[in-house]
Amino acid sequence: MTIDKQFMFRPRIHWGKIKIDEEKCIGCGQCSDNCPGKVPVVGDDGKARMGREECITCSNCVVTCPEEAITVAETFYVEEGFYKTTPADIPYKYPAPPKDVNGKTAEYTAMEKAVFERRSNRNFKKDPVPEHLIRRVLEAGRMAPSTGNCQPWRFIVITDTAFLDELAARIQMLAQMASTMYRTDEMLDALVAQYEMEPQPGMFDPRVQGGIYAVGEGILPVFLNTPALIILLGDERAIGGPEINIGICGTNMTLVANSLGLGACWVGFVNLVNMMDDMKQRLGIEPPYKVIASLAIGYPAFKQHGMVAREAKPVTWFRPGAASSEVEY
Repeated sequence: MTIDKQFMFRPRIHWGKIKIDEEKCIGCGQCSDNCPGKVPVVGDDGKARMGREECITCSNCVVTCPEEAITVAETFYVEEGFYKTTPADIPYKYPAPPKDVNGKTAEYTAMEKAVFERRSNRNFKKDPVPEHLIRRVLEAGRMAPSTGNCQPWRFIVITDTAFLDELAARIQMLAQMASTMYRTDEMLDALVAQYEMEPQPGMFDPRVQGGIYAVGEGILPVFLNTPALIILLGDERAIGGPEINIGICGTNMTLVANSLGLGACWVGFVNLVNMMDDMKQRLGIEPPYKVIASLAIGYPAFKQHGMVAREAKPVTWFRPGAASSEVEY
C-alpha cells in the first residue's frame, strides 16, 4: 500500500473558533484551565481570547464559563484526505427536549441528566479521594456488561502522587519523542513505513497529534494532576476484543464517580506503559493483560459539568408500513 503523506499525516485543517464576549468576561481563566489544548488565554487587559489556534470545538470552555461569555463560532473540520469531514452547522444542537407519548414536554430522568451533563474533568483539587469511594467506582466497573460475559478487565489503583509523577514523566518523554517524529520530515518517512506495515489510522488523526504535542510539551499534564488514577487492563483474548469491553466498563465507572461528587477523565496516554517492560513488571502487568486506558478521578476544582451542544448526526428510521426509510437530523 502506498499512501499520500500529506493527506494521511498532515492534512489541511480548519481549526475551530470560539467567540468571547468581552463585556461578560471577568478574566477568571477557567476557560483556559478547562481546555485540553489551552487555546483561550487571559491577556494583560484581564480578558480571555484565543491564544492558540488548535481548537477542536469540544465546548469545555463554554460549559465552564461562569458568565456564559463563550460560544462556538466555527467548528473543527479536516479539509481533505483520509480524515476529511463535513463542517457541522452552527449552532450545534443541545439534547432534544424530552416529550411524553402525547408530545407534551416531560422531565429528564436522573439517568438522562447524568449522561447529558457528564464532562471530562481535567482540573482536580489536591484533596485525596477516600478509598471507600474509589471502591464504589471500581465496583461499577466490575459489574459492567461484557461480550459473552467474558469480564476481561483488571484494575490498578495509584494514589501515591510521587509514583504518579514518576510515571507521568516517563510518558511525557515518549510523547515528546513521538511529537518530534511527526513534525520532522525525515522521521515522518520512517513513520510512513511503519504505518504501511501496521495501519493504525486513528493514531494520526490531527486531534490525536495535537494531544500528543500538548502532553509532550508539558502544556497538558499527563494525568491532569489527579490525586487518584485507575488503570484499566484488558485481556487480549476478550470476545470482540478488549477495547469495547473496557469502554463499557469505564463508562460505568465515570458515571458512578460523578454521582459520588467526583470528576473523572479518560487518559489514554497511559497505554504507553505497554512499551515499558520495567514499569509493567513494577505494576504487575503480565500477558494476556495489557493497558487499555485509565481514569483520573478526584474532586473537581471548579464546575466542569453541564449540557453542551453537539453535531446533529442523521438517524435513519424504518417505520412499520412506511413506503421508504426516513432520514432525520
